Amino acid sequence: MPATVTLRGYSDDLIDVSGAISEEWGTNDEPAVVAFSDGTAARIEFDGDGVWRIATLRVGPGSKVKHLPGVVGDDENYSDVLTVEAAELAWAVYGTDIAYASGAPR
Repeated sequence: MPATVTLRGYSDDLIDVSGAISEEWGTNDEPAVVAFSDGTAARIEFDGDGVWRIATLRVGPGSKVKHLPGVVGDDENYSDVLTVEAAELAWAVYGTDIAYASGAPR
């Protein structure tokens, strides 16, 4: 049976992972990356419109992702939601210090 996690933002300063892995991180108002043990990685940031935006950077081999967009001005749906389904999910890591290869998309 596959493992599933959901990534989303809460309030204006929390990032939440729930499902097979449960964790909550406080943010420092900078874009961050959340990476999962299956190889999936996503960028998350709270934008100027008051919505958490999530961009999939990489999907792990054999994994599936589903992205639901947040809505500007909607107090209930102010975060994109990313769901990751993988054969196994053992850990998630959160970070704000990111190094890019020359010419890599950001």
